[in-house]
Amino acid sequence: MKPTRKRNLLLLATMSLLVGATVARVYLVSTGRIVPISLWTPSAVAIIDATLFMWAMTVRRRLMHLARARHDKRSPGTPFVMQDPPLDSMTAARTVALAFAASRAGAMLSGLYAGMGLLLLRHWGTGDVQWRVGLCGATTVLSVLLVVIARNVPRSCGSTRRFNQFGNHGDDLVKRRMRRIDARYAFHKLQW
Repeated sequence: MKPTRKRNLLLLATMSLLVGATVARVYLVSTGRIVPISLWTPSAVAIIDATLFMWAMTVRRRLMHLARARHDKRSPGTPFVMQDPPLDSMTAARTVALAFAASRAGAMLSGLYAGMGLLLLRHWGTGDVQWRVGLCGATTVLSVLLVVIARNVPRSCGSTRRFNQFGNHGDDLVKRRMRRIDARYAFHKLQW
């Protein structure tokens, strides 16, 4: 499983940039006012960024505990106590699907608000344009951060490079878990 290609994300952002500039222009021509942009938009994107980042760290920590448990060299009678419950393969698959959707949504949001901000730059001296351009810029930056976070989530769920410190046991564990995720996904796809 690989993250969304950079080329596809750039294409989505470019298309959204054109749509954002067009929407802002049509709104300006039809109503004679500048596009209203709320403070809630960058706030919501920042909350989504923080939530996705915390979820990615939780998933990564749970996978690391699983790899450590497999590689732990304790005597056979000593129990191993995990701090976090083991990660279900469907949870990992849903996390990867969430990351794919978040990366694409972040690319589209960044393009949309960048297009609106670029069109608003032409009207810099009128009204509260500086405030609205600042909000567009903040939303664009936070959306790009969402793309960066979302592109790293599949790596933390399925990359064997993260587990090299545990030797082959960690690599085999992650490979088996990802094969199981792929098999379950194919089975559920057949059911629908």
